[in-house]
Amino acid sequence: MKNKLHNNLKISVFIIFWTLFTLQFNSCEPQTVDVELPYIEELVINANFSAGKSAKNISITRTIPPLSNDDDKHKVYISNVDAKIISDGEEWQLNPNLSSSNPTFQNEDLIFEAGKSYKLEVKWKELFVWTEVLVPQKPEVFGYSFNQTSYSSNHYDIFLISNKNDNNYIYLASSNTKYDPYDSNSYKKFDYYYYGIEYFHKNNLRYNRLNEMYFNTQNLTDEIFKEEIKNSNPLAGLLKIDKIYELYEENYPDSGGDIFGTGYDNTVSNVKGDGFGLVIGTSETIVSLDTLKYYPF
Repeated sequence: MKNKLHNNLKISVFIIFWTLFTLQFNSCEPQTVDVELPYIEELVINANFSAGKSAKNISITRTIPPLSNDDDKHKVYISNVDAKIISDGEEWQLNPNLSSSNPTFQNEDLIFEAGKSYKLEVKWKELFVWTEVLVPQKPEVFGYSFNQTSYSSNHYDIFLISNKNDNNYIYLASSNTKYDPYDSNSYKKFDYYYYGIEYFHKNNLRYNRLNEMYFNTQNLTDEIFKEEIKNSNPLAGLLKIDKIYELYEENYPDSGGDIFGTGYDNTVSNVKGDGFGLVIGTSETIVSLDTLKYYPF
């Protein structure tokens, strides 16, 4: 009898211990609650209609439900899309380009012209979106200049000069480097890579500032500068984006006019209907500095 009671007591202690252990263990586990987030299927459109270039790399995808995992990313891509671009009564049907891992749409028979408006229409299932953009005229670049910066004795800023009244420019990155990293006496020359809208007006001209030009001299004269331009023949350019100021400042009016002030993709959508996205019209001008007139700073 005594042994039986002893065994029953051990069993009871074990049950109590196991119960407490499982309760403590379960209390440490994260508790999940099924939440059903609202979801509306929409189209997502992104494209750049660039003067002189064909209609390609046009992204047409769909939204997917929140909390989707990485394995679901491929579900944004869609087929059976009726997409077309319309201008001056002509229509160009967009066809899927399935050769890449990120399928896009294109029609290489359409070459965008500066100064023309293009309307994009996309239908998929019951969804329909559209937008219309202007491909702007190419920015005029007719001169260049340079000036030493205040924070470095061998660092100079170069300026492209264009029309004062046309303020919708972004610098197009270009470079031409004369630099040997193993030579301590070698300096970068005409190595600039600058995005943004930074300029000032002087003598009825607009000076578009570039960055990072180095010379191994503290007193760079106009003659030395022009000789380096002639020898190096560096390229530079301006990119014009239609209505980018309006798209940006509508959403971020306190950014100081710099569309990169809080990130490029913070622009507001200009796609209407059952979706959203950004379709822009652009024109770029790339020139050799050696072909431009030099303006003393």
